[in-house]
Order: sequence, then C-alpha cells, then structure tokens
Amino acid sequence: MYKSVSATIYTQLLLWVFIFSCLTSFISNANAQETKYTSFLWEITGKGLTKPSYLLGSVHLKDRRLINSNDSIFVAIANTDALALEVHPDTLYKQIWDFRYSKKSTLKKIALTEVQKKEFVKRYQKEYGVMPDSQQMASPLIVKYLMNPSNDKPDDITAVLDAYLYGLAKSQRKYIVGLEPIENQLDVDGSNELVHLANKSDSTKYYKYLEDMMQLYSSGDLAGVWNAISPHIDLEEMQRRNNTMLKNIILQLDKGTLCAVVGAAHLAGDLGLIHLLQNEGYKLRPVKTKKTDLASKYKIDFSTMEWMPQKDSIFGYTVQLPKSYIYRINTLGATNIIYGDLSTETELMVSAQFVGDLNGLTAKEILKQEYERKTAKSKFPIISQQFLEKDGAQGMQLITANNGMEVKWEFWLKNNTLYSLSAFTSKSPLDRYLSDRFFNGFTILPLDSPAEIDESVNDIGAFAIKMPTQIQYLFQTGSEQLGDKQLQYGIHNYFSMDRDRKINYMVQYHDYPIGYIMTDRSLMLKTLKNSLKKNPALTVTSVEPREKENITGMAIKAQLNKSNLFAETWVRGNRIYQVLQENLDKNNKEMDSAFFNSFRMVPFKEADWKDFTVNSMKLKLPATSLIKIKNENVAEQLDSESHIYAAADSNSSTSFLLEITKLPKYYRLEKTDSLYAEIQATAKKKSEKMVHYDTLRSDNITAAIYTSSDSLTANYHKKAIWIRGNISYGFDAIGTQETVEKIDINRIIKSVRYTGTTANFDVYSSKAATLFEDIYSADSLVSQKAKNTLELDYKFDKNDLALIYKTLVRKQVDDEQNSGLRRNLIYSLVKNHDERSIPLLKNILKDPTTPDLIKIAIFPTIYEIDSTQLEWYLQALNHHRPDVDYQVWQLLQPLRTSHKYVAGNLEQVIPLFAIDNYRPTLLNICLEIAKDSTVRNSLEMVKVYLPNVMKYLAKDLSKFASEQESEDSFDPYWISDYVKILGLYDQKDSLLKYQHQLLANTQIGYLRASTATEFLVLGLPLNQKLMDSINVNISQRGVLMRGLKEKKREDLIAPRYKEQIEIGKIVVNDYMESEWDMQSQQIDYLGQLTENNKKYLVYAFKTENDEQSYLSIYLPDDQNKEWSYTYENCYSDLEPFIGDWKEQALKLIQPMRIED
Repeated sequence: MYKSVSATIYTQLLLWVFIFSCLTSFISNANAQETKYTSFLWEITGKGLTKPSYLLGSVHLKDRRLINSNDSIFVAIANTDALALEVHPDTLYKQIWDFRYSKKSTLKKIALTEVQKKEFVKRYQKEYGVMPDSQQMASPLIVKYLMNPSNDKPDDITAVLDAYLYGLAKSQRKYIVGLEPIENQLDVDGSNELVHLANKSDSTKYYKYLEDMMQLYSSGDLAGVWNAISPHIDLEEMQRRNNTMLKNIILQLDKGTLCAVVGAAHLAGDLGLIHLLQNEGYKLRPVKTKKTDLASKYKIDFSTMEWMPQKDSIFGYTVQLPKSYIYRINTLGATNIIYGDLSTETELMVSAQFVGDLNGLTAKEILKQEYERKTAKSKFPIISQQFLEKDGAQGMQLITANNGMEVKWEFWLKNNTLYSLSAFTSKSPLDRYLSDRFFNGFTILPLDSPAEIDESVNDIGAFAIKMPTQIQYLFQTGSEQLGDKQLQYGIHNYFSMDRDRKINYMVQYHDYPIGYIMTDRSLMLKTLKNSLKKNPALTVTSVEPREKENITGMAIKAQLNKSNLFAETWVRGNRIYQVLQENLDKNNKEMDSAFFNSFRMVPFKEADWKDFTVNSMKLKLPATSLIKIKNENVAEQLDSESHIYAAADSNSSTSFLLEITKLPKYYRLEKTDSLYAEIQATAKKKSEKMVHYDTLRSDNITAAIYTSSDSLTANYHKKAIWIRGNISYGFDAIGTQETVEKIDINRIIKSVRYTGTTANFDVYSSKAATLFEDIYSADSLVSQKAKNTLELDYKFDKNDLALIYKTLVRKQVDDEQNSGLRRNLIYSLVKNHDERSIPLLKNILKDPTTPDLIKIAIFPTIYEIDSTQLEWYLQALNHHRPDVDYQVWQLLQPLRTSHKYVAGNLEQVIPLFAIDNYRPTLLNICLEIAKDSTVRNSLEMVKVYLPNVMKYLAKDLSKFASEQESEDSFDPYWISDYVKILGLYDQKDSLLKYQHQLLANTQIGYLRASTATEFLVLGLPLNQKLMDSINVNISQRGVLMRGLKEKKREDLIAPRYKEQIEIGKIVVNDYMESEWDMQSQQIDYLGQLTENNKKYLVYAFKTENDEQSYLSIYLPDDQNKEWSYTYENCYSDLEPFIGDWKEQALKLIQPMRIED
C-alpha cells in the first residue's frame, strides 16, 4: 500500500533492533546462578531527592505477562513527572521516516543467499501483500525482522513493553525524555546474524528460550538475566552507553521525579546503572513485584492525551493530532504530514496536492482515481466504501484490511486541491477514538481573499520577486551528464499556488557543483531551448531572447497536455534562474506580466571568510567549502606534482581554483626575465582582455595579480601566482564581473601562512650540469626525465655555453640516437649562441668519426644561426653527404626556405639527386621553385636540368612497383612530383610512356588521381571507366578536384561534384586522414543545422574494418572555395553515432565555436 507498507515495516523493524540485540544472549544461559539483583524495578532516593524516582529494566517483548506480573510499574509511572526511555520516540520516528523517504541512507547492506532471497520474498508478500524492492532485500533491519521467527500471541499488548509504557505515560500527559542518541542503538545492531530457523526442532528450541526468559522476568530475577548475558557483552560499548544514560538521568532527577525505562542488560554489574547511580550518591533498592490487577485499570487512552491542531495555510486545511513529533514532506505542489504512535504501532497521514483543472472528470472520478493510484500495488480487500460531502467538499471513505492490518482512507476535493487522509495499524484494529478525532477534526479552510502583494527579497539566492500567495521553499537534487561523469547539484525552489485561478508560480535557481563552471552561457541557453523543443510533453510556441540588468536570458511559451507554460531563464555567473508560471486551466493562455516583471536581481550576499589548510599552507577564503579535485603527475616531468583544489561561494556561485605545483627538478626561468613580467606576458597572450595587472608583496610572498575577461565564457578571472622554493601557487577566482571585482585578493594573499618547510630552490639558477649528468643515469626513470626536459626546450642561457661546448667536443654514447644529448645541444644553439658556436660546429663536422646524425643536426643549425652561410652549406653538403633516412628532411630544410639561391645554384644541387634519400625532398623543392612566381625565370632555370632530374624516374618507378603493396615503405608523393613536373613542362610523351604504372588501380590512390589531373589538363585520353572509379573514391576525387582547381581548370570537374554537399564529403575525408589517420570507407550526408548564423553540414561516416557510424560536421566557406580541411572547417569527436543526429551534431559545434 504505497507508503503505508513501508511505514509498518520501518515501525516494526526499528523496534526489532532493540529486541534482537540481546535475545541470543538471554537465551543461551537461562539457568545461570542468581546474585543480589532481585528485581527489575528499583527505587531511587537520597542525595536531596524529596520524592522517589524509579529505574526499570525492560525487555523488548509484547507478552502480556510482562505487565500482569508487575503492577508496581504502573505505580512508578503514575507517581513520577517524566518517563525516560533509551531513545526518545520522536527521534526514533524521525529516523524511521528519514529511512523511508531516502533522506538518510540505510544501515549496512546485507547479502542474502538465493535460498534466503526466495524465503524473504515469500514472507514479505504474505506480510504486506506486495513484492519487496532491492533496497528492502538489502536492509538488515527489514530482513532480520522478517527472517527471524515471530513470537506474537493473540493476547499480546499492543507494542513491546517500553513502547507500551510510553503510551500509558502519554495518556497521563507525562513528560517524555530520551537518554541516548538513536545512533547508539543502530551501532549495536550492526554485527547481529540472522537466526532464520531451518526446521521445527530449531523453532521449538527458540521458543523455549523465549519462555525461559519470560519466566526470569516474571519472577523478577534480574540476577539470572545478568548472569546469562554478561559473558556476551561488549564492555567498552556498554560503559559508553551507560555513562551517556547516567548523565541524562541525573539531569532529569535535578528537574523532578522520573521513571527511567532501559534494557535490563543496562542495570546490573559494575558498569550497570544501579552501581553507577550508587557511586553518584543515590540510594537504590529493589521494588518487589506486587500483583493487584492494576494492569487492567491502566490503559492507553487517546482521549486523555494532549492534542494539537495542525494548520497548513498554504494548502488550506487544519487537522487534530496527538501532541508529538510531526514529520513533514514538501514537494512541488504537494505536502504530507505524518504522525506515528509507537505504543499502538499506528500511523496517521495527511497529504494535499494542488490538482488544478479536472479536465472534464467529476469529483467522484478524481477521488476514485486517486485511491486506485495509491493502492495499485497492494490490492488489499475493501471492507467498506462510501462517498461523503462536507462544507461543499466532495469526499470518499474506504476501509481495507490484510493480515490484521487495518487501514482507513478519506479523500477530499475542494478549491482545486486533493486531500488524502489515512490511518493504519499493523496488528490490531484502529483505536476508534484516535481514528474518529483524526478524521472528524479535518477541516478544509476557505480560500483567502486577494491581498496586496509584497515583494519577497531572497538574500541567499540574490533575487527579489512578487508572488501572489504564500511562498513554499523546497530543496531538490539535480544531475547532469558531463562526459562519463554524473554531476550532482542542489536546486532551490520557491513555489506559490493561486488555488483559485489554478496557477502555479515558481522561481528556481541552481549553481553547478564545486570545481565546475559554465563556459558558454549562450550555448547553455540554446541547449536548453533545443531540449525543450524535443520534449514530447511540450509544444513550444515561442522562444525569445531577453536581457535584464546586463544579464542574458530567454523567454519561452509552451503548451503541455493539460496546462500552459510561461518561463524565463536567466544566466548570472555560474547560476541559472528559472522563473515559471503554469496555468493549469488549459483555456487560460494569459501570462502574468506583473509576476515576470517583478523578478529582479539583488546584490549577492557577501560570504563569510573561513580558514582552510591545504598542502602545508593555511589561508582564508570567502568560501563555504574547499575540496581536492585533481592530482596530476606530469608524464614528461616525473618529479612534478600538481594538486588542484576547488572552492565556491554558495551565495554568489563564484568559483575558486587553487593549484599547488611542485616544480620539476630542472625548472628554470631566464635571468633576464622577471617572473612576474613573464606571467603578465603569458596572461596577455591567453586572455582575451587583460583588465588589470599588479604585483603584491606580503611578508615573504611576491605575487603577480591580474584580472582578465573572456567574452566567450562571459567569465571574469582574478588570479594570483607566486613561487616559494620549489613550489608554485596559483589562485583563480572565476565569476561575473560583479562578483570577481569584489574579491579582496590582497586579503587572501596576506592570509597565507606556511606550516612546513620547502626545498632550497633557485628558479633562476642553471640546471644544465645536473641535467647532463642525469641523462646518463643508470636509473631509467631519471634518465628519461632528463631527456624529456631537454627535448621540451630547456632554457639555456649564455652562461651555459661553456658547459655546452665542453660537452659537444666529446663523443657521447647516444650520438647514434635521434634523442642524443649532443644533437639536442646542437639544436639549442639556434636560440642561445655566440661567436664561438659556428666555428666549433664546423670543427666537429670535419672530424671523420662524427656520426651522420650529428652532422644532420649541424648543417641546419649553422644556417639558422647565420643565413649567409648558404654557400658554405651547399659546398659542405656535397662534400659530406650525411645520410640517415628519415632525418634528411631536417638536413635539407635550408634549401626549402631559399628558393632564389637554390635556383641560381642548381648546378650544386643536381649532383645531390644521386642520393636516394635526398631525391624526394630535392624533387619537391625543384617543383616548388619552378612554380614560384617570385623567383625570376625559375621555370626556365629548372627546365635546363630537367633531363638530369628525370633520368631517375624509371628507377624510382621500378622501386615503387615492387614496394607499392606497403604504403609505409614508399612515399607516393615522390612519384607524384615527377608527374607534376612532367605536366608543368608539357612532357606528354613521358606521361604516355609510363601511364600504365602511373594510372594503375593500386591501394595508393594519390598517384593515380594526380596523374589523371595532368592527363585531363594536357588533353591526353583517359578511359571513362577509370574516371568513374576515381570519382567514386572520395579521397582520390579530392586529389583530382584540388589539382584541377590549382591549375584553374574547374571546368573539367563534373558540376555535381562541385556542389557544397559533395565538397563536404571531401573535407570530412581529409579531416579523418589528417587528424585521426583513418581512411573513410563511406560518407553519407544527413542534413544541415544553423547555429549563430552559420550553416553546418552534418555527415555520417564509417572507417576501415569498422561497421560503427560516426558523425562529423563541416562548416563551408561563403563562396564554397575551400575544398580541403583547413583545421577550422571540420570536426568529429569520433564517438559512435546513436539516436538523434541533430542532438549529437549540436554538441560537435561547440568545440568548433571555441576554436573559432
């Protein structure tokens, strides 16, 4: 029965936690030797007490003999002012309902075997009429309650003994006290095992144990009980709990008389309450059991209890409930209150829900529908049913029962509000007085007359609004998927209902979790708009941009199935506001302009400054909390660690980041640069706008402080950076201009205090000697770190040159390695050299034992230091001719950047064609020179040496033919350059001579398409079938089209291939080859999207040996002239394409916008 099943479960199971904690201990030694403890009830006197108080040892059972054999209990309660229990029932019920409504996590999970699961399901269904869920099957309390055997009997009292006595005390209006927190009770329960008796013999033994314990209690034999359980007690835990109870008993004794009821295990022994009270100076004596039939005279009587009216002015009702703890649950447009009574295991509940328009249904239909909805799972038989009417309200009453559980329901409908009342008990009929007064006392209040609307200012939310009726606050938790993470954040709702006009009003805001900030407000608004449009429950009729007080937003009008919706969304810093109006009357399409116009921003409330300690540093921040979000070890710098912390000001949603980094061993700043000048220069490069820069000196800290703004994210940053020893610190405040400018960063810096020492580290000193030594360390980690540092451009200066030269003139063990020390040092001389550099390098070159890898580094370095050395370069290159395959491109780079000089000195270049590894680069250089219009007569200069160049074509084609099956072993661009040179000089005969090899249908299509380009331009015949096969292959078609475009012969391209959609396929293919090194097997056009006045074409593609489809977007240029990937016009995240292509494509547009 929706909530009622859970209610009964949790009421019983939290009582059971007190029963089971000592059962097995009681029953394991029932015949132990008797000591001085001759009663469970003890009188407390002495120490100035004018009237006696009492201490009762209880057992958590329902057996009626517990009260029939001890009438003195009733006298003790009647003659004292207060009743004290281990746990206050109000606290207990709050725990019950927190568990039930998931406001508090349950206790430790319990794992059942498959056999136990089947048994549990069977017992649960029999007990409650419904299937258990996974949470209930894992709850120790529920499982133990159901799986352990019941000892209930028909004549039992209504609850376990201490709960029953609580009912008697309430009937006499006694003051109720709790002696320890509920957590003490729950902690005890954690280690208990299931009994789950397997057979009849076990059950018989179990029930005998219980009966033995009853005999001990009925005879007042506390000593027997104590001797049985004392060997099994955790003395440390017992001492802690008893000391807590003792303290609170004494507090109550100072106020008046008391009857304290605790588990019998807490009374006896040196650690027991009897002994502890005596140690405090009180006199305790056992009260002998009297049997005068008082049990029949003292009853739980709700008519003598104190009752209190409960009024809800928002939902308009009052109800009468016994004075006790009332649990409240508020949701948007609904509310619940719950009252529980331990002494009769009864619960009363009132819920109210604003339903608005009935959509053509009658009141009776609505009431019946509500009952069916709430009882859909239980299907308990109905005993009686009737429709009611009271004060103009339509009502319905039902009584159901199952397995002794009686439930009474009433449903009422008035003022567009549905009210539900329920009363239920677990094992006995409902108390008639309780039930009648509860149901009869329920009154629906008339609607309030319209009054002047006052503005409500919310300091924490930083907004003000005028709502027509009383505001209800509700906190919720929201979530958002970010990559593979599910972000949780709080949502604050301020809700108001006009129950007369059937309108809901709400202002809602939320901030993102600590460590996350909004990076694109306009994109967020567009994403929200698109998600609303895709929501099948909504029909969006209009979306308009809004701006208020320099805050951007949008206004939305939409229709739901049964209502009309008006909304405004505002983005302020890291905070999102939603202002909503919902007309539940579908015919009411009027927007309350006064409501929306009344919404305004107010200044953010200043946050309190708090102390935080992180990584041996203390500082103050205007933040509510600070968490560590990341630890980083930079792979290239193995000794560099970065710890990143995030904090937030919950008032203004301003985010703070604190990064503490251990600088790498070789970290160095150039002496000529001030650290803070360098920071400023870097900030200017990275920031769109530098607002302010300054330095701050405080004690031993000198910090660079600057403020910058970013138009894309609309965020302001206020940053501080400083270094202490080998630790760098970076602080960043991120938010709106309004909040960031108020951040007192000087106060933050001045609050910094260090709690530990730091290494003696000079950021300006040279680390070169250590670096060189570590490169040859036997420790591979140290060696690799040093090599990485050198390759990542370690900052040498003039003072390091002596050490560099000393190292260069000595042969090193890694000279034959590409990442060798000498090679890296040679390249470093480009930025850091003097007059000795070139002579020294030339001397090393003359050494006949110098490896080619070292020579290949020397040649371009000398040219980079002094570009007038080209004549020496060519002469020395012809003399030495170093040759190391893949490194040749570095060696010949000076020729590529000096077209004019090379064109005038081709006689020195042509001999180098004889070297196979030189030829591809030299061939391409000659092609580029021939086409270079800035070099006078370049075409003729190269033509002179054309025979010298082309004499290698046959040899290279032969090599290509033998190795073309392996694309990595031979560069097809090399042969294509031959083809382009032949085309450039109209060498038709040569092209026709080799056409079979050049146009062969091989896996390397670039050469084929390049050759076809030259054939078309020169008017040479081409087979149409061959042309069709080239055009079908998107990669080859792209090569052909770009070649024809370069030669200004677009007229030779079929018109359909020049359409934007087809060009997009070529760009996507280029993108995949350039960025992902993948070949696209199939590319299909899906459609187009327009964002920010730009048109994007969307494609689905598949790659080699992969049946999965992926999405890519292409941004065409206005004139449709870009036929290749430009690093800006295409993007894919290579995530599998599933579902709505438009939604996924919108996500791809964001990275392109950031790049743009």
